[in-house]
Amino acid sequence: DEAGATHPRLQGRCQAFIQTSKPSAEQDTLKVRRTCLPQNRSAPRKETDGGGTVEELITAAIAAEEKAYTFYEGVLRKFRHAPHVAAIWQELMNDEDEHRRLLEKARANLTPEELQAPADPEILYKIQEVLRFSPESSLQTVRTLDDAYAIALDLENSEVNAIFEFILNRYVAVDEADQKHMVDVYLRDHIRRLQGLREEVQRRNIQAVDS
Repeated sequence: DEAGATHPRLQGRCQAFIQTSKPSAEQDTLKVRRTCLPQNRSAPRKETDGGGTVEELITAAIAAEEKAYTFYEGVLRKFRHAPHVAAIWQELMNDEDEHRRLLEKARANLTPEELQAPADPEILYKIQEVLRFSPESSLQTVRTLDDAYAIALDLENSEVNAIFEFILNRYVAVDEADQKHMVDVYLRDHIRRLQGLREEVQRRNIQAVDS
């Protein structure tokens, strides 16, 4: 990968959301475009001071999953009055918790030598960018379901899922078949839930309730 380039899986997912936007929902379409298109620009490379270890990479990835969990937990509280929507937020929250557990298991299963090995510098850079996301600040801006969906879309179209997939493939999966199964179970189903949420946004824009 070139520095800061969007992971191909994320680019395809991002374009899919744009292409499925209904012309009648012009404002929502523009919001999706603003969310997705910046991901196609190359981010500036930062100078590093020698990089980090595999253990630091996985620990940072766990922190990113915890931030996503916190956001979904917060919007779940804001939309408990809409049971179908709340159920989708709950599923997304559960997914993030499962991602965290899997990453913790991967870290625990590596030897001390493997943990202290140098990590991929590009992935280390990307995870630091992901960690800039603040669930607390984001939750303060949520007034409607459309607001919450836009933030969730932005979060899922960040590098967080590409990083999770990288760690699955490099440190968890035992072979190519195992890699494919894990991506299907832990990522594709996760994104499918977000697509279900989009359908709810198109039907009606629900007001958030302060918890």
